Amino acid sequence: MLETVIVISLFAALLFAGSTSSEPAYDVRISDSPTDLPCPWCLAPTQEQDAQCAACGQDFG
Repeated sequence: MLETVIVISLFAALLFAGSTSSEPAYDVRISDSPTDLPCPWCLAPTQEQDAQCAACGQDFG
């Protein structure tokens, strides 16, 4: 009896895991624009050569 409950539970867990989406939770896009790097703190657009965020003032690096 216990073996049956365990097998059914594992089967249900596998079905549930298979039904979840494998899509990523976020979308990363790569382009040639130099302003595609958002500030990690406020998400304002920045440029690669910036030493700090122009919007919130946090230092990079």
